[in-house]
Amino acid sequence: MADITDKSGSCTLLFLNQVAGYYTEDPNAYDGLSALHYGQVKEFRIYSSLNIAAVMDDSHGPYHPGWYVVLRKSERNDKI
Repeated sequence: MADITDKSGSCTLLFLNQVAGYYTEDPNAYDGLSALHYGQVKEFRIYSSLNIAAVMDDSHGPYHPGWYVVLRKSERNDKI
């Protein structure tokens, strides 16, 4: 598994069950919502100020304003 995760980003690590969560701010409109959608399908805890209906543009391309956090459920955080 180390060969896969050595050079991967935190979103990939979430998909591979190597991290407990994922945070992003102002995700790009192309692939910035993949962890959010993954978390929704897996029924993870999601906290967000994201407005996916709004698309802003800047010098790096279009993005959705706001942030989101996806947290993997565990026995410990289910009691919180």
